Amino acid sequence: MRIYDVIRLAKHYMLLGIIVAILILTGYFLLYKKLMKGTDKLNKIKFGLGSILVICIVVVLGATIGHRTSAYGNVNLHLFSSYKNAYNSFSIREWRNIILNILMFVPLGFMMPLLFKKCKKWYITYLIGFGATLFIEILQLISKRGIFELDDIINNTLGCIIGYGIVIFFISIYERRYKVLTNIIYQIPLIITVISFSIIFITYSKKELGNLSITNSYNIDMSTIDVSSNVDFNDKSNKAYVYKAAVGDKEEAIKIASEIFSKVNTKIDESQNDEYDDTIVFKSQDGNYSLWVDYIGNTT
Repeated sequence: MRIYDVIRLAKHYMLLGIIVAILILTGYFLLYKKLMKGTDKLNKIKFGLGSILVICIVVVLGATIGHRTSAYGNVNLHLFSSYKNAYNSFSIREWRNIILNILMFVPLGFMMPLLFKKCKKWYITYLIGFGATLFIEILQLISKRGIFELDDIINNTLGCIIGYGIVIFFISIYERRYKVLTNIIYQIPLIITVISFSIIFITYSKKELGNLSITNSYNIDMSTIDVSSNVDFNDKSNKAYVYKAAVGDKEEAIKIASEIFSKVNTKIDESQNDEYDDTIVFKSQDGNYSLWVDYIGNTT
């Protein structure tokens, strides 16, 4: 997903989040204050923080589930396979998705200790972060609006842990109970994350020819699989790129998709075309097929 798309989605669902926050405030005054005759005063600071958290939750749910079509429903339990895939292809889109998955849950880890005293205990906030991302992954699987991916759970939980470490640092300064060793321990996840990404990017920049994008991200036992083909292959020799793949464009991708969809008696539903930096996703008019075409090499 491009940064432009992320900003567009955030703006769209942020408005929805604001509406939800207003409804919660309205419900508070109507139900608690008026009908139940509640006497507790509303803490304006906590309500403000709570509203921001509600908006963040709505944006996250919208980005992970709301804008997607029901075309997924897969499970990927291979640990760090997304990192291996991103490193092999060194795709900006892949790395951006990983980093956004981490950053997406930082607000949750930051807000929970500010809103709830019990969440100042690290294990409670960590469990909430883990439970929240597990809930989203299960919801994606059930609704078929995403992939249940182990790496997403790790990245989201890591983001929550990082957010918790940051806010505890500021809370300890505000409350003048600054414990050097404790705060250093809470910052270890952030430090390790920054160092790890720095090492990955620096190591790759030192490579003259980069990586082989076809290198596997994980292994699958193919010993029981039989592969056959009725296609007649051309035995004529031709020139081909050795270190560089041919790069296609949108028109070529549409042509390829049209040819493939025609073989299953359907056409492209152009209203559902989803374009990325180096990939375009097509959906069929009958809703039964989706096709990804990578511009690099025109692969599908």
